[in-house]
Amino acid sequence: MAYSQKGDKTKAIEQLKEALKYNPGKEEKDKIQQLITRLG
Repeated sequence: MAYSQKGDKTKAIEQLKEALKYNPGKEEKDKIQQLITRLG
């Protein structure tokens, strides 16, 4: 999220995709995917 706020969308998406690798809960996973979609 910090990368997104700094304008580095590429790095933000990389970090969000990395977070998905750690099997977050459904609610958290949905939020991450929404952010990826919004940034992408």
